[in-house]
Amino acid sequence: MPLQLQIVSDHEDILEEDCTRVFGEDGGTIGRSLESDWILPDPQRYLSGKHATIDYQSGTYYLADVSTNGVYLNDEEEPLGKGNPRRLFSGDRIRMGDFSFVVGLDEGQGLDMPPPEAMTVVPDHIEQLVQEDILKSGVQLLDEEALTGDAEFESALFGVKEEVPEEKDVQMNKPNPFAPPPSKEHQAAMNAAQLLDAFMKGLDISRAEIHPSTDPLEVMENAGRVLKEFVDGSTELLASRTALKSMFRLDQTTVMPRHNNPLKIAENTRDSMMQLLVGKEGEYLNPVDAVREVCRDLKFHQDAVLEAMINAFVEFADRFDPDELQQNFDKTLKKKPLFNSLNQLKYWQLYCDLYPIMTQAGTGKLPHQFGEEFVRSYEKHIAEYQRLERKGDSQKVSPVLDHIPQESYDVEELVDQTEEAGYGDQF
Repeated sequence: MPLQLQIVSDHEDILEEDCTRVFGEDGGTIGRSLESDWILPDPQRYLSGKHATIDYQSGTYYLADVSTNGVYLNDEEEPLGKGNPRRLFSGDRIRMGDFSFVVGLDEGQGLDMPPPEAMTVVPDHIEQLVQEDILKSGVQLLDEEALTGDAEFESALFGVKEEVPEEKDVQMNKPNPFAPPPSKEHQAAMNAAQLLDAFMKGLDISRAEIHPSTDPLEVMENAGRVLKEFVDGSTELLASRTALKSMFRLDQTTVMPRHNNPLKIAENTRDSMMQLLVGKEGEYLNPVDAVREVCRDLKFHQDAVLEAMINAFVEFADRFDPDELQQNFDKTLKKKPLFNSLNQLKYWQLYCDLYPIMTQAGTGKLPHQFGEEFVRSYEKHIAEYQRLERKGDSQKVSPVLDHIPQESYDVEELVDQTEEAGYGDQF
């Protein structure tokens, strides 16, 4: 009698095929953490890591509240509360945070068994009667001791003749009893060689390219260190990306019911490596896809940051264009362009009033207007990269490099040009 919970809130479109979960006699847990049996995405964090449990006892399912924000049953205004499990019936409605569920129970149909017949008294001399009946029928009794297995039983009962392999075949399959067993050193060497073969196959490198004297165990140890360094570095880069997204209030990685990336959501490097190497799939991406996704996301992030920085700077610098400022000042003064020194002082005063407005810090330490343009440009380019990747246009995924000037700037030359323009004394 399984218990079925079906999501009937708006999350149905997000979870798709995972909007229904069946619980058996082992029960299960529901929450937003990866330790829950049914993982529910909840960026607002209304749900607890483990929000509720389903328990099965004596043919009945119970719902237990283990959350902070509460579990609500049917139209009750008060949560169940911890330590107060409630029996579930078909048609019950459950609320947890923004999620709503409906309960379904497959009661099943009982089998109508006929009443047992009255017991028949067996006479004490039944064995003798059976022997006499068999002798009269002429049926030969089977020797019980001769039937030592299923095959012999079928042979005696149905007349199936057991096929005996020819002697030479039997001899060929027999191991040589006089052959010495392989030594532990030899067996270890064979295992190490097979391990190295499997590793080189994963690298897509021919074993022939490796010198015969190479120690397989040393290669594997170095590979483990390389993997650890990669995971450490990737984790730090992802943390840096998260910090930048947090500063600009950009969308963060959301924990989903399945196919999560262990490099993004694991608590530490060790957990990430364990999941990559020996973790089970389903809740997580497989190791190759997980690494590929991280490299892709970091590449997209780097390109989008550079694109956004360029666009935000150009947009912000345009606001200080002299011609544009003069036009705005003239509109403010409601006069034609002014040319005498007194009126130029008014321009300067207007600029002094405008400057703190334009450079007022918003999110983080950057000007608000700069940050707005950065966020708009970053999100635009990330969306474009993802669209190109879905189309398979991998060659067009990094157009940012086209905007980077190839020549470098000579700082001394810039200083000389500044002094020639008469501004050297001001720096």
